[in-house]
Amino acid sequence: MKTIYILFVLACIVYTLNSTAQIMQKNLWTTNGNVYAMYSDDASNTIYIGGDFDFVGPRTGRSAFIDLVTGDADVSNPYIGSTVRCVVSDGNGGWYVGGDFATVGGVDRNCIVHINGDKTLNSWNPNVNGSVRTMLVSDSVMYLGGTFTAVGGQTRNRLAAVNRYTGELLPFNPNVDSTVKALALTGTTLYCGGSFSHVGGVLRKRIAAIDIGTGIPTAFDANVNSDVNTIAVGNQIYIGGTFINVGGETRNRIAKVDAVTGAVTSWNPNANNTVNVIILSDSLVYAGGTFTSINGSTRKRLAVLDTVSNSASSWNPDVSNTVNAMVLTGTTLYVGGSFTSIGGIERLRFASFDVSNSTLTNTLSNSNGTINALAVYGSSLYAGGSFSSIGGKTVLNIAAFNAITGKAKDWAPFANST
Repeated sequence: MKTIYILFVLACIVYTLNSTAQIMQKNLWTTNGNVYAMYSDDASNTIYIGGDFDFVGPRTGRSAFIDLVTGDADVSNPYIGSTVRCVVSDGNGGWYVGGDFATVGGVDRNCIVHINGDKTLNSWNPNVNGSVRTMLVSDSVMYLGGTFTAVGGQTRNRLAAVNRYTGELLPFNPNVDSTVKALALTGTTLYCGGSFSHVGGVLRKRIAAIDIGTGIPTAFDANVNSDVNTIAVGNQIYIGGTFINVGGETRNRIAKVDAVTGAVTSWNPNANNTVNVIILSDSLVYAGGTFTSINGSTRKRLAVLDTVSNSASSWNPDVSNTVNAMVLTGTTLYVGGSFTSIGGIERLRFASFDVSNSTLTNTLSNSNGTINALAVYGSSLYAGGSFSSIGGKTVLNIAAFNAITGKAKDWAPFANST
């Protein structure tokens, strides 16, 4: 990697407004490596920088609002400095965000927060003492799953319910003995998946169906031998994870079970590695993860399956690395993970497809770290993960920023260098 040295080393980038005063530009894009030199051209309102970096983007923290038309990230979002694992729309332009954090925008918020539609921090504060891995909203109730053992100072092992408007802890208390990673609701039955073996003292391996009125497991008993990472509910229950056995039958990482009894069905796509996320849409199942083969066909990390047969569709997007999150809205499928290309085309951890013709779209919101969660509301997408910047672009050791907007310019003098 080339390194640009120009007279001096910078610890931070400051835009000089006049000869006597300097103001830190909060909207100035940042880099993923060291900056060693800069030059400010006042005539063109351009700041040039050089150093050891290959990505520039807005300083978003571990979550960001993304404009679905422009691909731009909103830097006014309250800053979260630790991993985000799940995101749910509040239905009013705002978002519930869960993860491993302790502060949001400098304010104490343990592992879960509500961000208003105007980007301000809501006073809602359930105060969870451990990681929140999954969330689900139903009417006035928010269900939470994760590694926590207390909510609002009261014991709640890995699964709880709070009032979505006030944050008040509700009586619902299933008492799960290990991590909850996935939630799905149909009627009065809450399905939860994860790495647990018991719910309320009842043997339920990695997936359980719980009566939301009593918090007691139903007779549903799928008996899965390893982690369930994702659940999708239709007439029957679709699950994905690390397992290779369901109800005593071989089912590699993806399966369909009866919604009432948990009995495994004959549906058997046979993924050769982990399934992290499933979306059910009519007669199709979208699956993402670390697998490279489905039902004997090469399908790298992303595939579309038929809900009746075991076959994968002809669509073969060829994702370079793990898929962690997906959201389908209309005919657009948004995908996030740790990949850096789709079909050989650069897409840094975020991509979108037109599912009506199975093509990769031009939506670009490159991220400098892994994306764990995606959610859409209206014309905005909310992304969460372990990144510190999203909505940026790749460069090679040198970049130019607009000194007014803070964004990188389309200037890449070393783009074709070796």
